[in-house]
Amino acid sequence: MSAHGLQLVPLRCPGCGASLDGGSEGIFLYCRGCGGGYELSTDDALEPVPVSFAVYTASSRTFHPFWVFDASLTLGAREAQRSLTQRLTRPAGLTRLFEERGALSFYCAAWPSDLDAERSWSLHLTREQPQLAPAERQPRIEGLALSQADARAVAEHVFLASEIEQADVVRDLEYTLVLTNPRVIAIAL
Repeated sequence: MSAHGLQLVPLRCPGCGASLDGGSEGIFLYCRGCGGGYELSTDDALEPVPVSFAVYTASSRTFHPFWVFDASLTLGAREAQRSLTQRLTRPAGLTRLFEERGALSFYCAAWPSDLDAERSWSLHLTREQPQLAPAERQPRIEGLALSQADARAVAEHVFLASEIEQADVVRDLEYTLVLTNPRVIAIAL
């Protein structure tokens, strides 16, 4: 640490020594040499993050970055007001998907505009649980503007959005969403 309280962190890949690319946002560092991904920890160390590339839509060549987690949900309570018709069906939000499958891959778009979009890719991919086709490693990861911590907050938002979309009126919702095994997948959409 210098006298001014700043510490310079070399932007060299710990795996192969190549330069790391931080993109215009500088949130996530990607190695063009070996394909390694890194996030700066609070103590300015480079924390490795697995990176892969996948295809969702075969006709697309534009890759969009996602933080992806292995997710589980513990539901404490879900109290809702429902009409008679609604009482005959279970809610179709992510709560039901967690009940059916136990664990999910939770997709969090790493660009902020996905939260404002009419059709959120984060919610769509998490609901669909697609079998993505592997893609060739790309020279860059463009548009990754959210940190892992931001992505965890997005996951909470996406989960709650899935519950708000239901036909019933949720009065009380107690839950614990556990997100593990963080990784970045750049997906051709």
